[in-house]
Amino acid sequence: MSPVVLGEDDDLAPHVGAVVTLRGVVTRTKIPTLCGVDVDACGLEGHVEATGTLVATSVSQDELDALIARVGQVAHRGPGTTYRLVDATYSAVGDGQP
Repeated sequence: MSPVVLGEDDDLAPHVGAVVTLRGVVTRTKIPTLCGVDVDACGLEGHVEATGTLVATSVSQDELDALIARVGQVAHRGPGTTYRLVDATYSAVGDGQP
């Protein structure tokens, strides 16, 4: 069975734990993302396709407060759910078409 193909506007939550293919533009930020998912795009820029297992991490404000009380101020994204792609393979997509 082929992986589900997801783009920028697709809901990620139903696919957590599954092998997926993401198609879109890699952001060149401190933590690169593709379709809202943290990726290690191996230096690729522009339109990229990545296939791997989608993993979610959820952090509550209470958990952040407890961490800060225990170790002091740390860099964080705030409460919520973040997604990352693990065991991924990447390729550039030609002609600018995701």
